[in-house]
Amino acid sequence: MAAALDPSLSERIVDSVADVRGRGVAEQSRIAALNALKRQIAGAALDNRQAFQRVITGAREQLGYTDANIAETFSCSRMTANRWIRGEAAPFAGMRIVIFRHLSKEIDRHLRALHAG
Repeated sequence: MAAALDPSLSERIVDSVADVRGRGVAEQSRIAALNALKRQIAGAALDNRQAFQRVITGAREQLGYTDANIAETFSCSRMTANRWIRGEAAPFAGMRIVIFRHLSKEIDRHLRALHAG
């Protein structure tokens, strides 16, 4: 005859399993969002300001960038970074290439961290 589990222990086990599953779903969702952003970067037309805006907005959402982070990372003013985010301006094509490469590397770094841990 098997011994009955303590009800509080049973509840903690169920809560732990639910927590692990929840983190697994959240992690999978994050990985999918980062991969989607990377595909968006790869397919973005360099001469399309709206495409750049979508990428920079996605970077803010998925990589946690703020206007200040964008400005510091890409050597522009916060006002300029904010214009990029609002779609009112975009850097010239050569700078977009640099920005896209940087963001792709950041995405790869985040993905490696997620897969490692």
